[in-house]
Amino acid sequence: MTKSLVVYALLFLPVLAFADPIRVTNPSVGSTSYQVVELDPKQVDLKLHWKNANGAPYESIEALRSALGKKFLMATNSGIYSEAMAPMGVHVERGNTLVKVNRSCASTGNFFKCPNGVFMLTDQGAKVVYRAEYEKFRGRVFEASQSGPILMRNRKIHPAFRKGSGNAK
Repeated sequence: MTKSLVVYALLFLPVLAFADPIRVTNPSVGSTSYQVVELDPKQVDLKLHWKNANGAPYESIEALRSALGKKFLMATNSGIYSEAMAPMGVHVERGNTLVKVNRSCASTGNFFKCPNGVFMLTDQGAKVVYRAEYEKFRGRVFEASQSGPILMRNRKIHPAFRKGSGNAK
């Protein structure tokens, strides 16, 4: 079993430019409600945090809040982490690659369903790219986290996620 324990100090979802640096909406699809946070990464300080000053994983949003000693607008888990609380895929903080890209397309577990993706902040802004595209940005990545399969891209749903599939998570 893997855990998702690293946190972003803010959440990014792709958006068009807008006047306010952060916007929160609560859309519903059927009987399911969501909270969507849109932000302009040029106007907010978006950072990835894995370990504290002593080298131990934060393990919770509360631990991060306490360590930062300041209020942040929002936090969320990111990436997929092993039982040892280490990222199972690429992890970059402030331009330092702490874990390299995981190129496996193993047959078990959603993380390994290819194509999987990498969220990153680059000199060209925020991006979500296929793992295979990540290398094009070498040396220009400030923050990055590799996660499971890209569920939808270019309005096409990932082929592993179809009605009746065993991929419910």
